[in-house]
Amino acid sequence: MAYVEVVDVAGGSMDVYHQVEGILGDASRPGLIAVAAGATPVGMAIVSIWDSKQSCEAFISGQLGPALAQAGAEGSPNLLLQLDGAEVTVPEPARA
Repeated sequence: MAYVEVVDVAGGSMDVYHQVEGILGDASRPGLIAVAAGATPVGMAIVSIWDSKQSCEAFISGQLGPALAQAGAEGSPNLLLQLDGAEVTVPEPARA
C-alpha cells in the first residue's frame, strides 16, 4: 500500500519547481516512489506517491520546507487529495 498526495499550488510556477529540484539535487528522498508536476491555468500541481504518509511528512519537514524557503518560493499550496493505503500499479513497458 502507498500514500498519494495531490497538491495544487496557486501562484506557483514550474520555474520555481525546477529551482527547488536544483536545491534538493541528488539528495536521498527515502520512500518516494514517483512524482509528477505540471503547470495549471492558475499555477501548478504536484502528484507524489510515497511508501507511507510518514515518509512524505518527513521529506516535507526535513528537506522540502527548507528548500522552498531557500528558493523564496511563493504560492498557496492546497492539498486536493490524500490516499493512504492506495494500491499503485506500475505497468511493464510495451515490447516492440
